[in-house]
Amino acid sequence: MKQIYVNQIGERDQVDAVFLVRDRIQAMARNGKPYMTLKLMDSTGEIEARVWDRVDEFASLFEKDDFLHVSGRGNLYMGKMQLVVQQLRRVAEEDVDLADPGYKVWVEVLWFQTVADVDHLFGYSAFNQRCVLLTGEV
Repeated sequence: MKQIYVNQIGERDQVDAVFLVRDRIQAMARNGKPYMTLKLMDSTGEIEARVWDRVDEFASLFEKDDFLHVSGRGNLYMGKMQLVVQQLRRVAEEDVDLADPGYKVWVEVLWFQTVADVDHLFGYSAFNQRCVLLTGEV
């Protein structure tokens, strides 16, 4: 199956693609069953994904900022497209073709997230000083 990008996913579309996990939240449904909400992204955008089955098993396979190969179905819920996940597996970063147009901004996204994390921990000026020391550029 050919790679499908976030901006191409429609209702009832079967999806079999690799995405970056921007966020993940585990919660409990009203019926007492666990579920997981994911924010998946590629260079065309983000989509919310729901895992209703095998939550504990899948949750142990990956972390935020990992790449996942996801199989699922597009679903329109309350006017917003989401992905209902049927299967997923972690993909090693070295196995992702970052030259693919769907992945082209991920390196930049991860870099800016890293900068934001460092800024939060140490303050921008401390991070900026270290970058100047390492690169010689302001």
